[in-house]
Amino acid sequence: MTLLLLNIPCWLIPLLVGAICGILGYLLVRLLGSNKNDNNTTANVDVYKNRISKLEADLKACKVNKKSTFSGGNSSISEPEVASLAVGTAIVTFDKL
Repeated sequence: MTLLLLNIPCWLIPLLVGAICGILGYLLVRLLGSNKNDNNTTANVDVYKNRISKLEADLKACKVNKKSTFSGGNSSISEPEVASLAVGTAIVTFDKL
């Protein structure tokens, strides 16, 4: 027991320094970080909403373009073949020896 009482400063000082640094770090983040995050979050939401609406419009235009391409009847490739080409798969025949 006497050994434990003699070693109190060896573990007490780092514990207190760590606790004080943790508290100060928490307070600094709360004071300095809160104002920047509130304004930035609102701006990010508007940017992402605009981007989503643009991508949805592009998707709708692609779907209309795809329907008009297949409804024309002039293409020699059927719709499933176009889908397989779009994915990037290729059909390769294999000759047995």
